[in-house]
Amino acid sequence: MDIASELGVIKDRVKRDIVDAVDSTARLSELVKLLEDIERDTSLLAQLERNVKGYRGRLDASLEHSAPSMQPALDFTGSKKQLGKSARQAFAEAHGLAQVKGRVYANASGSMFGMAMATEAKGGNKWWLGIPDQQFSSIALLCQDGSTWLEFILPSAALTPVWPRLSRSAGEVKFNVKRENLRYVLTVPGYGPFDITRFLGNYGPLAN
Repeated sequence: MDIASELGVIKDRVKRDIVDAVDSTARLSELVKLLEDIERDTSLLAQLERNVKGYRGRLDASLEHSAPSMQPALDFTGSKKQLGKSARQAFAEAHGLAQVKGRVYANASGSMFGMAMATEAKGGNKWWLGIPDQQFSSIALLCQDGSTWLEFILPSAALTPVWPRLSRSAGEVKFNVKRENLRYVLTVPGYGPFDITRFLGNYGPLAN
């Protein structure tokens, strides 16, 4: 029996025991706390499974292109503007995208993509990015993480719940990416954290 199934079995047993323990306050309190711990671990396990799926997607994409996504290797010694330009160019070349204008790209099918790159904020675990405020098939957020990259490809349909709430300025829509333990979220004003972990290494939409 795998871990997820075993957690499910234990959870069902705890729920049954809670019903039988209504006359024992101490026992009931203990079981409720146990149920909360199980639900927390179940959520963490689901997150780990999504992370693994993302890793597989990134590996498959790297094999498909016979090189890591962010090839060629980038020079980290230049200005942020230069790094952003070279990062977007490398990503576009790796995934068969052509630059239309600035941070707007298109694939061979004519689908339009917004692409932005950001270095990690000084405090760590945060990235601020912006793209033109227009409709795209998907949005690629390239976040520098030391000498590696976190590449999130967000289908526009998935952003529907938060798109109107994202901050906007000077004709751009802003993305505040934050790392929270095992997950990555967008900080959305008036909405709260929007989990984007499942879109890490989600290269499929780039070919559609």
